[in-house]
Amino acid sequence: MPLFSLLERVLHLGLLRRGGAFIHGGGVVSGNGATIIAGPPGSGKTAYILRALGGGAGFLGDEMVAL
Repeated sequence: MPLFSLLERVLHLGLLRRGGAFIHGGGVVSGNGATIIAGPPGSGKTAYILRALGGGAGFLGDEMVAL
């Protein structure tokens, strides 16, 4: 098993034990909250994240986001 895959599984299990989860999507933070974008490949998630970052938002993730 590739190291990244093993690490991803370990992190996922750790989050589940604490009531969290990973989602496939992107996320940004600004002001008092965060926005998580989920969707199929090619739906514009990365483009949205890049526009938000250009507007001053903070980066949470582009491929996987921990909740």
